[in-house]
Amino acid sequence: MTTDVQDVALNDAVLKQLGFMDKKLIPSVFNILPTYKSPLGTTYRIVKIDSKVFKDCYTLKSITIPDTVTEIGNSAFENCIALEKIDIPDSVTKIGYRAFANCKSLDSIIIPNSVIDIGKKAFTSCLKLKQFTLPTKYTIFEDDVNEQIDVELKSNPTTKLTDSQIINYIEVILDDEVLKQLGYDVKYEENEFGILKFFKKDGQDVTFFDIPAIYNYNGKIYKITQIDELVFYHCSSLTSVTIPNSVTQIGKMAFSGCQSLASVIIGNSVKKIERSAFNNCSSLVTITIPDSVEEIAEFTFSNCSALTSITIPDSVTQIGYNAFSKVQHIEYHGTATGTPWGAQSVN
Repeated sequence: MTTDVQDVALNDAVLKQLGFMDKKLIPSVFNILPTYKSPLGTTYRIVKIDSKVFKDCYTLKSITIPDTVTEIGNSAFENCIALEKIDIPDSVTKIGYRAFANCKSLDSIIIPNSVIDIGKKAFTSCLKLKQFTLPTKYTIFEDDVNEQIDVELKSNPTTKLTDSQIINYIEVILDDEVLKQLGYDVKYEENEFGILKFFKKDGQDVTFFDIPAIYNYNGKIYKITQIDELVFYHCSSLTSVTIPNSVTQIGKMAFSGCQSLASVIIGNSVKKIERSAFNNCSSLVTITIPDSVEEIAEFTFSNCSALTSITIPDSVTQIGYNAFSKVQHIEYHGTATGTPWGAQSVN
């Protein structure tokens, strides 16, 4: 007779099942078990260290992760200021955003060759980190070092990235096919107002989307350099988007009609924002436009009625017709002239 084993993420509920009712009870030296049994006799296998599960465990000094684990979640060990030693098994393929941020006592770490995805600021403020060994074929782009690894290179000038860590990549445009390769479900529905797009992962609506600069699919490395036209058109659940430094162009109507979208951060390589890219984003209250941008096409931010003020860098030399219609105020001191921009005031 075989016993079914269920995969789980190590989270607060699982810690309580293991007898740790409070994070303060976690010992300074902690070995995570690969499997455990619930009070009802079900066997569970730990395959992920969940987001924030050990965050702020100030007394944790050493932890061993079993080889059943494939992912270390966002901020999983953030602010573990006493953590000196961690063994990452070669089963792990992903290390999340700020996973080890502010682990001030961590002085060395070896990332196994199995890892293909390291989140932004995964090791930021690890001020004692002197030995940082990356997978031999991990893809690094010089512009993305601080975003993707951020091991405080200025604080630790001996930490270097070698040419052997740079491999070839394939440039792609972020479209529905790429979203599917990234593990997202894309569906369309039509109602009385038109066609709506639903953007889900693991059955849940996506609200925050941090677009990756690079990703691995079927053994090949891809770099996202453009956002395709209409790719997020009328994604009603989307509230926040970060566009990476690898992207140089945002396509026509890429985010048009995303009525819940409130915050957008644009990477510092984008040169052109196409027609109506953020048209009718009625909840948009903050957007950062980098000084790499040279052209903002017509109707780009039209009908963004919640956007009371926006600063346009001097690098922008072309601004299209009604690019800022219904925006109350724009701050701009550049040289662009021509058709009405639509903003109520310009300084």
